[in-house]
Amino acid sequence: MPDSLFWQAEARFDWATYVRDHGGVRALRANPDEYLLPCPDCNKLKIAVNVVKRAWQCFSCSEAGRDAASLVAKVERIPFGQSLIKVLEGHRQAIGRVDKIADDVVDSAPARKPWREMSWPDGFRLLSHTMTRETRPTAWGGYQPPLTIHREEAVALAYCDQRQIPPYVITEMRLGVCVGGVMRERLIFPAFDSGGRLIFYQGRATWKPRPQELRHIKVLSPRSQEGFAGPADCLLNLSYVADRLALFNRRCLLVEGPVDCAHAWPDAVASFGKKISPQQIELLIRAGVQGLDLCWDSDATAEMMRASPMLADLFDLRIVTLPRGRDPGDLSKEQIEACRADAVHVGSGDRLARLP
Repeated sequence: MPDSLFWQAEARFDWATYVRDHGGVRALRANPDEYLLPCPDCNKLKIAVNVVKRAWQCFSCSEAGRDAASLVAKVERIPFGQSLIKVLEGHRQAIGRVDKIADDVVDSAPARKPWREMSWPDGFRLLSHTMTRETRPTAWGGYQPPLTIHREEAVALAYCDQRQIPPYVITEMRLGVCVGGVMRERLIFPAFDSGGRLIFYQGRATWKPRPQELRHIKVLSPRSQEGFAGPADCLLNLSYVADRLALFNRRCLLVEGPVDCAHAWPDAVASFGKKISPQQIELLIRAGVQGLDLCWDSDATAEMMRASPMLADLFDLRIVTLPRGRDPGDLSKEQIEACRADAVHVGSGDRLARLP
């Protein structure tokens, strides 16, 4: 896979020297390549860094990264855009572009603290637990719900059957349903951070518009609160992809919605809409993603074209075109992979290379 100039510059970053210069000490009774750094947020030696694997994790803040820029941002408490500049300064041809990358990709707002962990919605039930209480598979490999479960669980399983979301995807994505509360009868798609904490979820209606409804709300998210993540602050399924990125050749598929992600699983992440935010780009870099296949819905061509120049500076970017009128949620994994095979390569830092 062609590497973007950002990842070329990152590969030249001397992790060992940087860690030692910033107070790193060797971890006792551990791998000699591992160091401990003081966390600027909790003032404890909680940041574990492996200078060979080029990865770090703070066991106090539940933050992690697989690139030098995220480590610099954490240790020096600077915005991610500024840490990108520090890494890219090693590439002479990139100097004329780094300020624009900082402005376009990651804003210059003060470095934020980790998002607070959310509580599961009222009445939440994991569908994987529901499926263990039943034994009758349908023809496609799903499940026929028994009479001993809540009606909402049966409705959610029937919805997954209708949308052809396989049981193993339900289990791995930790999908669930609410049997009470505001999210009652909605299929819940949870998003986790690098430490496995729940930071966001989205509830999708499992019913079609009803006559008594004044307005059918297809998708419902928790109310925005200070300190909690929103849809623009996370990527669905990224925690799963990040742990297995080497198996996917450090490439993932970026889709629009949760159902799209379930159909394109396991190497897909969802942006919760036809746009990608600076925070989501930062998360992709932190996870170590180097190749990105952009595959929003077929009616989002203009949005993909607007996002592609920015993304091509940081990733080996390809645009995946779907059949007209079809979305990833309408296709099988095999059909999605066939479309990816015909993806159009946009660039991998090509514009940086052409700078004088």
